[in-house]
Amino acid sequence: MSIEVQNLLTEKVRKFGASDGSADFQQVFTDAVNYALGDIDNRLLISTTAIDPDSQTIDLDEQRYKPCLSALVDYYISVQGQWSLKNSEELYRMGQRKLVDLQTRYIQTLDLGVRFGDLSE
Repeated sequence: MSIEVQNLLTEKVRKFGASDGSADFQQVFTDAVNYALGDIDNRLLISTTAIDPDSQTIDLDEQRYKPCLSALVDYYISVQGQWSLKNSEELYRMGQRKLVDLQTRYIQTLDLGVRFGDLSE
């Protein structure tokens, strides 16, 4: 199931104490999501589609990717200026840890076709 942009936006509006209708917050949120998607793309070597303010969904599995995406979005919103949480460096470390966990789980799903003791093709 894809990640619903509106649900993620509502979560961040509540967390950062922003106004639900704030065009400024919505733009910062959109930029933060796209930066976070870029981090996920670069770490996992997958391809996601950037969102715009009218996007409905993010083309990632919600159960697998949302915790990481959410942590990275928190960091990127926090460092962009007006809306901030207390410790952006801790947010960065948390986002990176979740990204490493995601990468580890992703690598475990890869079948490289090599088995111990079997060199045949």
